[in-house]
Amino acid sequence: MLPSTKKSSPRKRRRTQEERRSETSGKLLKATVDLLLENGYSRFRIADAAARAKVSRGGQTHHFSTKKELIEAAIERLFESEVGQAEFDAAKTADEDVIDQAARHAQDFLTSKLYTVSLNMLVSAGEEEHLADGVREISANSRVPIEEAWVHRIAQSGISRQEAAAILVLLWSIQRGYVVGRKIEGGRGKKNAGELEFAVGLLTGYLKSKRLGSPALPSSPPSPPGSKLGNGIPVEGAVDHKGQQGRSASTRDQILDTTYQIMRDLGHAGLRSAKVIDQSGVSRGGLLHHYPTKDLLVAAVYERIVDRIEQDSLRRIGATKDADILSAIVEDAQARFFDDSYKVTLDILIASGKDESLAKVRKALEERYSPGAQNQWASRLMESGVEAGKAYQITSFLWNMVKGIAVRNLVQKQGDLSEQVIALGLELAGQAARS
Repeated sequence: MLPSTKKSSPRKRRRTQEERRSETSGKLLKATVDLLLENGYSRFRIADAAARAKVSRGGQTHHFSTKKELIEAAIERLFESEVGQAEFDAAKTADEDVIDQAARHAQDFLTSKLYTVSLNMLVSAGEEEHLADGVREISANSRVPIEEAWVHRIAQSGISRQEAAAILVLLWSIQRGYVVGRKIEGGRGKKNAGELEFAVGLLTGYLKSKRLGSPALPSSPPSPPGSKLGNGIPVEGAVDHKGQQGRSASTRDQILDTTYQIMRDLGHAGLRSAKVIDQSGVSRGGLLHHYPTKDLLVAAVYERIVDRIEQDSLRRIGATKDADILSAIVEDAQARFFDDSYKVTLDILIASGKDESLAKVRKALEERYSPGAQNQWASRLMESGVEAGKAYQITSFLWNMVKGIAVRNLVQKQGDLSEQVIALGLELAGQAARS
């Protein structure tokens, strides 16, 4: 019999233990990111991540023993590729395109899974779990080389590093404000394309003027008075607590103040009925009488915060003189976005944005305060003589600048730099209004 000429199949190489470990880890990290995107942090469960990755609970525990370890590892892995991309994009950019390309890089980053997940964590993870601190440290450590790549490139075009940093933070803060408004707050306008072009145009012109030897950065404006919402939600108007209606209103106030404080300190994920009962002194029956479900309670807190904010804005809009409109827009935005209550509202929108109770409250608030503070400030600018289209662009520029700085501050506050950025934004807005 002739020997067979058929070649035997090559034996498949067995994967090493390290390769198997890396594959399992990668599956868990991907599942974690996907679940955080779909459900938010408050509804994330480590067992769900293991199930989606098709990894046993024992295998999951072997790789990541706690939820904190798993989430931090997932975010850190996403950041690694972002740093390299920033350095590559900045290095290949020409001087005349540096602002436009920096904006493009930011747009890609701010619409990425990484940004969505990390923002979700910074807003929603309660301080009690120390998870927000870990995410904040990862974000801060990664932000340094990302921003440094672009600051270095902008400075190479002929300005100081201080000026380059202010330009970059202003640009990215405006973009951050746009993205948060659209993705979380549900703001109008699909992509803010015209508004972004307006901001890029202002900063490109400013950078060109700096190369020609214009004066240094403007001095920082005085900070506006702090908001009064730090430790609770003020009640609008005095409440008569005599009689049944008064006692009922007093109980609601206790419940809502306590719920707000818990959410401010522990996040939506840390909100429990037992905590509200214990800290407010209201009985379980009293809590359920006023707010039968957690969704209704959270929606009521959201409504109370927004009511106070919008009423404060209406007072400022009515009391501001024409000559002070630009600075008043910034002060109003700072009172709104720099306050603890803004983080609470973002947390509510991330965790409960699809709940019917909150949707009804948001619709009612939109109708109650239409057309909204930002649009009403733009109308004030128009009344002062600024053309309509430009008035809306300038208002959006300043409004989103402050909002973006507030979100940036969730990672790390840099007071001096923030004030310098706001001063630059006001200077550019003033030039645009006068042109």
